[in-house]
Amino acid sequence: MAWGENRHMNVSDKDIDENGKGRIRARPRAQPQEAKSGAAEAGPAQAMARALKQARELQGAGHEARLAARDMAAMRLLAVKQELAPLVDSMPELRAFVELALVNGETPKLWLDLVSYVVMAPDQQHWRLVQDTADGRDVVFETDRLEEMVDFLRKFIAHRAVQRERLLRAESMDARPLARSVPSGLQKSLLWMAWLAGLATGAFALLAWLLASGRL
Repeated sequence: MAWGENRHMNVSDKDIDENGKGRIRARPRAQPQEAKSGAAEAGPAQAMARALKQARELQGAGHEARLAARDMAAMRLLAVKQELAPLVDSMPELRAFVELALVNGETPKLWLDLVSYVVMAPDQQHWRLVQDTADGRDVVFETDRLEEMVDFLRKFIAHRAVQRERLLRAESMDARPLARSVPSGLQKSLLWMAWLAGLATGAFALLAWLLASGRL
């Protein structure tokens, strides 16, 4: 029996060379089932990892953009504060109620007083003067020019100062003592009446003491 028959090998035409001699081809080794399943699972996992990386990069870029926009808004509001600070510092009546407090946050604000502040518009190019009211928030003035905003704020602060003076004057008049509103002649009469009433009370008290002690 031939060698090839003992090995029970099937030799095809492609396995025979030109001289008629047989050649043995090395067949590829089959991969285990576990390796195939692992390779199949690696594809979606890698895709998810790439998606997470892209999401982190996009969110990081967005966060940096928001920080840059916030810093830019704070710098532009600081320019307004620097223009108004000498005016407020030179007038004590303004220092009593004008704050000029620059508050950094998600939306930087330059507070003028308890209800009024300057903020940058979403385009970061326009200054807005906003005032809180009972019905909500009103945009009082808006411009993209620094000098226009500063000039309007000077007038706005001047009007607020006049309003405050009138309010304080009205409160002081309401708190004025009643005696100050009485005419001077009537004030003297009231004083005399009060003195006489005190004198009469003292005399009656002295008479009652003398009677009680038996000296009268």
